[in-house]
Amino acid sequence: MRESLQFLKLLLLLVPAVATAWALQDTGLLAAVKPTHWKMLGVLLVGCLLAQGLAWLLWRRRMGLRALALGAGLYWAVQLNYYVGPGEVLVAVVVAAGALAVGSLVLGKGRYDLLDRLLPGAALIVAVVGWTLPFPIHGSRVYVVAFAFLILLARRQLLDDGRQLGRALSTLAAEHPLLLAMLVTVVGFASMGLWLPSLNFDDNSSHLAIQSQLLRDGYYRFDIASQVWALAPWFNNTWHGIAAVLLGAESRAAVNLIWLLLGVSGAYRLCIALGAGSRAGLLAAAVFASHPLTVYYGTTLQVDGPSAAILLHLAAVLCGTDLARRSAWIPGALIGITLALKMTNVVFVVLPCLYVTWVALRDRRLGWWLRVALISALIGGSSYLYAAALTGNPTFPMFNTVFQSPYYPLEGFSDPRWHVGIGPWLLWDLTFETSSFMEAYPGAAGVSLLVLLGGTLAVLLRAGPSRWLALAALLPAAVLFIEVQYLRYVFPSLAILGVLSVAALDQLLTRWSGVLVTTLALVCVTNLGLMANTSWIMRSGAWEGLASEGRSNAVALESRVTPHRALLDRMISRYPDACVLNVDRRPYTARLMGRAVSVAWYDPQMARAVLWAGKDAQGSRWGELVGALGVSHVLVPKQGEPVLEAALTRLGARREDQEQDLVLWRLTTGSGQEAKCDAQFFEARDTAHHRLHAFDSQP
Repeated sequence: MRESLQFLKLLLLLVPAVATAWALQDTGLLAAVKPTHWKMLGVLLVGCLLAQGLAWLLWRRRMGLRALALGAGLYWAVQLNYYVGPGEVLVAVVVAAGALAVGSLVLGKGRYDLLDRLLPGAALIVAVVGWTLPFPIHGSRVYVVAFAFLILLARRQLLDDGRQLGRALSTLAAEHPLLLAMLVTVVGFASMGLWLPSLNFDDNSSHLAIQSQLLRDGYYRFDIASQVWALAPWFNNTWHGIAAVLLGAESRAAVNLIWLLLGVSGAYRLCIALGAGSRAGLLAAAVFASHPLTVYYGTTLQVDGPSAAILLHLAAVLCGTDLARRSAWIPGALIGITLALKMTNVVFVVLPCLYVTWVALRDRRLGWWLRVALISALIGGSSYLYAAALTGNPTFPMFNTVFQSPYYPLEGFSDPRWHVGIGPWLLWDLTFETSSFMEAYPGAAGVSLLVLLGGTLAVLLRAGPSRWLALAALLPAAVLFIEVQYLRYVFPSLAILGVLSVAALDQLLTRWSGVLVTTLALVCVTNLGLMANTSWIMRSGAWEGLASEGRSNAVALESRVTPHRALLDRMISRYPDACVLNVDRRPYTARLMGRAVSVAWYDPQMARAVLWAGKDAQGSRWGELVGALGVSHVLVPKQGEPVLEAALTRLGARREDQEQDLVLWRLTTGSGQEAKCDAQFFEARDTAHHRLHAFDSQP
């Protein structure tokens, strides 16, 4: 009877795994992956295995099999330094050390674990910068001095933390040398998202605005006229801005490296908090790292990946039996970060907030609860308060039918692409029809959702904290997915459910641990094989180009995907006071926000003006519009705007530069004569900002 029960438990893993393997074969999903992608992964894997073998040969007497993880770590560290540059890696270390220093000073040295101090420290640093964004105090000298002072002040604690981390990893390597080596290898592959330049649509249209303005002006212009998302929750963009100021150049890899490691450590931490062993923690962390969307989030500043990382840590914290006896900074900072990352994240923190309230009432810790609430508001409230003060809508531009801000039409957001409906085969559709739920290709959701289905059912059927965490992940996902069927929005729930499922299977299949490890290793390989399906950019060979031609290929890649960058960089190098109207359908103006406007819906006023100008076949309205804006340059598609080009010719403009399918025109009269932006451009486009920041009347 007992043997039969053990075999039935094994079926919870084998049935979904075999069914998924059959589906992969039947649909040809893996066969559709380009051979060059598999070849690249194979070459990188062979290099990693050779590095592990060399490390074992060099240190086998001293370290034994523990050297395998070290060899893998060194291999991927070299790759990372080569593709993103040592500056980004150094900035990541400085930012993390600064956060740990602040956390140690606030919570007390040695009183809490490293992660318990790191996250509140990062939250407090980003919150301070977020509250002071509109003030011209954000210079590289200020940041370097501040971080140097913090690190120097907490140097002993930081050194002690480094030693403790080394000992913990050494112990883990001694217990599970092969699993740790596998995890490091998978995390290395996941870090490939950091190799690419910032090519994402949303990054170039909005997310890069904060760091570009901090680098150029030393403060952030609240230019809601040019970009409706200018006041959206900005924790992630601000953290990247801090890294950029420290680096002295645009930055994405530094903070995304930290987010990746936070996600991996969060998956491991949650398993341990649930009472699962370190084996389960390593497996769960590997499955999380291998997910195609985990890799994708390394390529962009979008926040659903960071949200997943924070919610994994929050779930681990809430599992503790001593929650109310811990510092209010720990849950308060995590809740605040979640809200500061994205407005819709409120659905993910409703149940955690109710649980924190219940714990405070149960333990009669009202003062602790108030501190948690105040810390959450401090960390997460800056963008909401500024939005309310400047527009009258704290969630601007969302819910404007309720708040009725004059800066945005009184209409709700709805994208008909992501309203395909929810059917009984949803999990199948997410895996094999992913393009219906995201701008991606089939397989971008990975296969862990299906393979771990038995573990998910086990979690829901077994009483305990895992069931409550599963429900707390499923309910907000259901709320979001019923409203809009978009995969990225529910990734935090998928990440939590994946960890819970791995922990449950590890506890159920103690006699079949080898089968579990082998199955999950195959899941990781399959997920990594599908990582290019998350975007047309990766699908078209972005990684393969870098791997075969080296990091110099990044320039050609940027020119192909975002030709605006090279064109506008050359414009600013020639004319430092220039500003531009971008008429191209791609509103890639974030790098020049404050000096560039686009005709996309992100700028409702310009979108209406372009419709008005387009009704005049003679082009005179275009001439009026360009003259009224006071821009010095106009960016036009090479083909498709003949009326505008005729109007520009009549204005005396001439073609100045060209990149791929874009042409840059420079006006030779008015403000364009000096290639200098007219002062009226700033006055007309920055009304809301001037209400708060009156001294900024000139560029």
